[in-house]
Amino acid sequence: MKYILILLILFSFSGIDLKAQATCTGNVCNTLGPALLGEVNDLGTQFQYQYLNKLSKTMGIAGSNANLGSSMIGLGSLNRFEVGGGISASLYNEGETSVVYKSTYIDKLPNSGFGITPAISGGVNLGWLLREGPAHYEYIEEDEEGNVFKEDEDGDETVPVAPNLLHRINIYAHGVRYGGNINELKSLKPSEFGISGDFAVSGWGVNLRFLLIAPDVYSFLFRFMGLSVGVGFNKSLMTLDLSNNKKNNTQITIGPYIGRWVGDTTMKYDLNARTTTFDIRSGFRLLKVLTFFGGVGYAKQSTDVVLEFGKKGPLTISVDPSNLYYTAFLNSSVYQNLGSIAAQEGILDVSDKTYGKYVFGQGFGIFGMEINIFSLQIFSEFYFTGYRGGTGNFGVKMSF
Repeated sequence: MKYILILLILFSFSGIDLKAQATCTGNVCNTLGPALLGEVNDLGTQFQYQYLNKLSKTMGIAGSNANLGSSMIGLGSLNRFEVGGGISASLYNEGETSVVYKSTYIDKLPNSGFGITPAISGGVNLGWLLREGPAHYEYIEEDEEGNVFKEDEDGDETVPVAPNLLHRINIYAHGVRYGGNINELKSLKPSEFGISGDFAVSGWGVNLRFLLIAPDVYSFLFRFMGLSVGVGFNKSLMTLDLSNNKKNNTQITIGPYIGRWVGDTTMKYDLNARTTTFDIRSGFRLLKVLTFFGGVGYAKQSTDVVLEFGKKGPLTISVDPSNLYYTAFLNSSVYQNLGSIAAQEGILDVSDKTYGKYVFGQGFGIFGMEINIFSLQIFSEFYFTGYRGGTGNFGVKMSF
């Protein structure tokens, strides 16, 4: 739940203050004159093309990359089975952008996307599942002819190990489904945090891996953990329906005027991300405690994004920016209580809804670490996706 709260905080600071389909009414809007008022009323289409569509793509890429790391595979080698859970998060940053339409100018709009995918995961070795015994042995010996042996159950002598193809196959699966109201996070939510609304996250995925080179034992200090290849499919869904009633002030330039716009903001966001992956992983273990692993792979991403924003509130304009100083400290509820003063200022209402479908392929590198404490594994992975930002996950497993 802590990570869902972080995501919502990030959205609250994402700067989505100006939308499309703008309508300006009231005395102040009338003083703009027909030409400038026409610019404001036509601003919606320009805002959508110059900013909102870009933001939709940025958020779609971030959501896709978070989905990429949601499988929680780690090294990709199992002895019997494992269960656990974790969370994958991604940041994709394209910097800032501006919207310019004739003499109307909106500057420094952030173009950053965030994605978070929690998951409960599990994996099983196919050989163990089909009653062929565990796949790995703590101590492996090899005679002069290359025959492989393991210790018997009592550890008194070694017995031959028959090659078994099933032990080289590991199957992983993960999934999650959760939703609720932001008010459920009161214990984590700061008192000044003005976001309210509903959220829902769900997803699932499977991964099939084949062990090309089995793990070996060189010494107590160093152990090669094998080489595996895998293919997988991940899918994640996220829905947010939020409103921000915290004070929210936007600066806008309209011809010779500097304006302050104070209002409440609403946001609806739907993400549907699908990822197909192929990768190769290998690693080594030190002192039976620390495992380091890495690899390379390729992902085919397909993502649908629906993004809807709205904001409505009083607009104050002046040729002297100092006249707007005090309005920067007032939220929309204060203006509503002022009655006639609010009516003299005018109301600016903007809203828009955009849809984007993004299909792309990308190579990636993997680096990760596991801390092994008996059957407990604490792991973290990072995916280098080639975009500005990255994808990381963190979780805990019980491996047997």
